[in-house]
Amino acid sequence: MTGPSSRSGFISVNILLERYASSRSRKAGRLSAPKKTTYETASNKEQGFTLLELLISIAIIAMIVAIALGGMKFGITAREIGEQRTETFQRLRFIGEQISTQIKSLHPLFIEPVEIAQPEPDKPATAEVPKVLAFEGTENSLRFITFAETLAHN
Repeated sequence: MTGPSSRSGFISVNILLERYASSRSRKAGRLSAPKKTTYETASNKEQGFTLLELLISIAIIAMIVAIALGGMKFGITAREIGEQRTETFQRLRFIGEQISTQIKSLHPLFIEPVEIAQPEPDKPATAEVPKVLAFEGTENSLRFITFAETLAHN
């Protein structure tokens, strides 16, 4: 039984025993200091925190702070990566728009090949020279004539 009635009964028994002990000591001619009851010592323990309780609470707070700082670091890193990706995509979009503008303003220009432009001495000059479109495209590059402005301005 740990209810309030059992505590009050426990306290009253202690008080009765204390009174009985003090009356016996008075009869014997000895005066003794009154002993603290269980109730008084229990209330004194509840006045502050123990060292163990303080250490545990500090450890819990430290873990919470560490988790929060880790989350902030993760957020900052994610933001920096997002900004880098955004900058890269903006550059790619700009380059794509410039190339698209230049291809749209492509001018079909036919030229005579250099080898054929120089007449050979043994062939007559009356032969018709084939013309080639001035456009060259490879896997990594394009060369053509356009009216658009160049990408790099000097």
